[in-house]
Amino acid sequence: MNSEVSSSGRPFHRWCGYLIYFIIAALPLSFAIADILLDLEDYQTYRVRREFTGYCEVVLIALLLWGALKSWRVFNWCVLALMAVPLLVLLGHFLFNPYDGPADEIARCLWRWTLIFLFALVFYGAVAGRVIDITVRGMVIALVVGAFAYAVFALTFHFGLGHLAKLKKNDLLGFGNVRASTRLFVPALMCAIISFALPFESWRRRYAFLAAALFISILSGYTGSRSTIFALVSVGMLAALLSPGFRHLRIAATTVGVIAFGLLIANLIPPVIQWLSTTEPSGASGSLSVFRYSSSGRTRIWNEIIELSLQQPIFGFGGVDYATPGIRHLSNAHNIVLQIFYEVGLVGWVAMATLATLFLLRVLKIVRAEMPDPYVTAMALAACAIMADALVSPALWFQYSAFLFVVLTVMTLAGQRAVDTVFSAKSLPDDPRAKDGAVG
Repeated sequence: MNSEVSSSGRPFHRWCGYLIYFIIAALPLSFAIADILLDLEDYQTYRVRREFTGYCEVVLIALLLWGALKSWRVFNWCVLALMAVPLLVLLGHFLFNPYDGPADEIARCLWRWTLIFLFALVFYGAVAGRVIDITVRGMVIALVVGAFAYAVFALTFHFGLGHLAKLKKNDLLGFGNVRASTRLFVPALMCAIISFALPFESWRRRYAFLAAALFISILSGYTGSRSTIFALVSVGMLAALLSPGFRHLRIAATTVGVIAFGLLIANLIPPVIQWLSTTEPSGASGSLSVFRYSSSGRTRIWNEIIELSLQQPIFGFGGVDYATPGIRHLSNAHNIVLQIFYEVGLVGWVAMATLATLFLLRVLKIVRAEMPDPYVTAMALAACAIMADALVSPALWFQYSAFLFVVLTVMTLAGQRAVDTVFSAKSLPDDPRAKDGAVG
């Protein structure tokens, strides 16, 4: 099955594709690189990645804007209208309702939404319009390689220096808050698992993906992230249940096996290191238990956010940080559904729910396909895993997670379009698109 999305062959288009591969691979390592180069102190992991992805988005928009504008015919105007709704709501808050909260907080929220939507439009126009040379397989490999490199360096650094306890705290140490990095482990693990589970590639490549998934799962397992487990298992199970004849059951089985392996090894390594060491290592503690406490305070946060949102249910609060007697101060709801409802109200929530439904229907078509492309399926389910993670964490609120979600979504849509074109070309041999595999 051909996973190619775009193939124009021009040097500019080819180098833009290389740049995107590099950004996706470098995203997991961006904090470590910044720490090494800048000797950061008291700087949170998500802030470095937010700035990294923000600059990358601006650069890519500048490089690809003209090509996307030339490809305006690929856009669905109904989708554009739906994307404009929350932006108009936030703009209205900024211009006409300053009493909702500090203007700079509303402006930051408006800028966050505008930048990610603008990047989504430009990137989709460039990919669907064949402005850049890029493949779905290349994106999967770049993401898995980047996450694998981060896992190798982080585990080597922490285990080598005996700072095991630091992995599960917010302390800045070489690779920052590793628990915050679980937002990146979710799509990378899903891509690696599916690339192994679907038997359409050589056994060497499939087992290379499995090895990467197992190694990443060790670092993910050490953090004890329950949102990661929830996202991966729920998406894997749904894919198995919705596929014809439970054909994707191997995806669910592989997912459970990889997660169990990571949790097991993460709990075995610290006592083994301590047993082998002649001196007692510093901070050689076990991984965080997934059963350590009930809800991490999320249910209380959700109840408070619902009460606040119902005070202005139509247009929301415009992204103002909230503080209540039960919650001192928070900037996100740890639930993307409530976060959207709080920021842009019912009007913006309906628009975003419609977009999410349209995308999930496309994913359902991919899951139920008779001849699934493994890499398109990996992109689609990795994007769904981020959505599932965002139901119990601030995944899509983080700039780097939203950026990665947009890339996965666009590649899913463009990749499936390319697959559909191949099938239509085979059924209609006189179709001129059959000669060049065009996707635009």
